[in-house]
Amino acid sequence: MLEIFDSGEDERIGDVILHLNTFKKNLVAHLKLEDEKFYPDYFNTKEENERAVEMGKQLIEEMNNIAKDVLNFLDTYTSVDSIRNAKEDFRKEFLGIMSTLNMRIETEEEDLYDMYLLS
Repeated sequence: MLEIFDSGEDERIGDVILHLNTFKKNLVAHLKLEDEKFYPDYFNTKEENERAVEMGKQLIEEMNNIAKDVLNFLDTYTSVDSIRNAKEDFRKEFLGIMSTLNMRIETEEEDLYDMYLLS
């Protein structure tokens, strides 16, 4: 998506908005799945393991904070004009969010999912 933004073609900013809307929809669905399915199951299987429970609680809190930041970003850039009028801010914030989400995914894969699978 950043390739579209970096093309410098203002008429392609509409495509960026479409990608952001799809991303938001997928993120909200992912968060709902974690909250309603994954974490309840995780805590049911780990209730005897205090370290695993604490790790799960910490990751939930961190993800809630990350989700707020991401959703604020997505709510800020909802129109072509909102991006066009703040191109540098958009790019900087987008890169920061992607970096944060990538680190979060790595943490989940390396720690939480491994612990989950070691039931």
